[in-house]
Amino acid sequence: MKKIVSLSAILIFTATIIIFGQSPYLDEDFGTGGKVITNPGYQGSRGNSVAIQPDGKILMAGYNDIGAIYDFILVRYNTDGTMDNSFSQDGKVFTDFESAYEYARSLAIQQDGNIIVAGNSNTFFALARYNPDGIIDSSFGEYGKIITDFADEGYYKCGPLTILPDGKILLAGSLGETGALVRYKPDGTPDSTFCEDGKLEVDFGDPDDEYLSISMAVQQDGKIVVSGFSSGFNYDFTVLRYKPDGTLDSLFGTDGKVTTDIYNSTDDRSRALTIQQDGKILVAGWSGLQSDGRNDWDFGLARYNTDGTPDVSFGNDGKVITDLKGLWDDRPEAIAVQSDGKILVAGYTYITGESDFALMRYNTDGSPDSTVNGSGLITTDFNNSSNDYGMSIAIQPDGKIIVAGFSDDNIAIARYLPDIALRAIDLSDDGNPILVYPVPLANEAILKYSLYRDEILSISLYDNTGNKVQSFIDKEKRAAGVHTEAVNVNPLLSPGGYILELRTPSKRVYMKIIKN
Repeated sequence: MKKIVSLSAILIFTATIIIFGQSPYLDEDFGTGGKVITNPGYQGSRGNSVAIQPDGKILMAGYNDIGAIYDFILVRYNTDGTMDNSFSQDGKVFTDFESAYEYARSLAIQQDGNIIVAGNSNTFFALARYNPDGIIDSSFGEYGKIITDFADEGYYKCGPLTILPDGKILLAGSLGETGALVRYKPDGTPDSTFCEDGKLEVDFGDPDDEYLSISMAVQQDGKIVVSGFSSGFNYDFTVLRYKPDGTLDSLFGTDGKVTTDIYNSTDDRSRALTIQQDGKILVAGWSGLQSDGRNDWDFGLARYNTDGTPDVSFGNDGKVITDLKGLWDDRPEAIAVQSDGKILVAGYTYITGESDFALMRYNTDGSPDSTVNGSGLITTDFNNSSNDYGMSIAIQPDGKIIVAGFSDDNIAIARYLPDIALRAIDLSDDGNPILVYPVPLANEAILKYSLYRDEILSISLYDNTGNKVQSFIDKEKRAAGVHTEAVNVNPLLSPGGYILELRTPSKRVYMKIIKN
């Protein structure tokens, strides 16, 4: 007689949380195995910023390379990762400002569904607005486009973009030696109630330093928080807060400014900023030094109270530094906060000479969330020989996580499950265990489980690196109740440890099993 062994018995010898490799984290209903890689342009396309529409469709802004000429590119994907051909007829739209170098760096969606993309046209700030169908909005600026110049000479670099509750448009960037904020009315004309002409130069410190980018977020009271980096002996995180009219808020830090040395004797360069629901301010950036001619950066975070003082409940006196253990160069580029308060930081890390997407999750106190891979870190490789750069992050209304950027000269997007620390739990809600026999697994096996309601079920087998090696059931309907499934295991599979996945659209269960 064959012995039935319950899941709880099997898990005595394993961790409660069973995750190996990438696949259990990635949403397999998106693209191919949770990943989308496309080249909608000509010689190459790079994605810099992602946004989620209310209907769940995904917008990606970046630039298209056609040799020595670069243009804005805006692409829209369906919820499953396929390109949305109803958008500008083929899913993509190119925008030329009639200059050689045009890079889209950020985008935002207005309440009426119109889409604004911001970036650079040569050395100037550039904006374009599109109707919801992807056609450029000719009522905005000059034929749908706006160029903004400052009196300063230097290299302008556009940064984040946000739409204010009154419909006004706020843009941040840098002017080479200072930062910049620009506010426009909803129609794209300069907002004269903001610093008289709609433009503000942001001074972080030493005027001889170059500020490659700044980050920005707006509080619920309309105050504007910007972050960059300033120099003493080394670069340090610098955060400033402005009132809605563009004047510095003297109630924040020291005369509106806070400077933070993340790690002694290192360069600390802010790259991303967000504001928590409780009003605390989170800043992420690079922290490290150059070593042997290479950058040796780590993930650096700082959290501030609403008055700009360090939040000592976070990390070490308000600061966190994380070495992702790659060869070198761990760079965060984007930050977001989940509904449960856990913190997501996206960027990239060099592991084997090429870079991979890096998604790091922290607990609310700044400690790495060890329920994710034991370290809080997920890395995603799009092609074994490619360089993959995570540049932007967005959280869908259903909690799924989008990290977007580029892989070599292709737009790259990965989608992760809402709870990226997937626990070994029963598919049903009645506490009945999952049964599997024989143990160890033979070429023929029996699975027994119960479903609380009618479901669309998939059952698959993964190796211990997260690669799917066999699919037993693929999206087949199963009624509520107890089920017994006979499965044939590929006899060519090597003996050893595997992961059995049972998946429905709403839940996933992972069991570690041994095959003879």
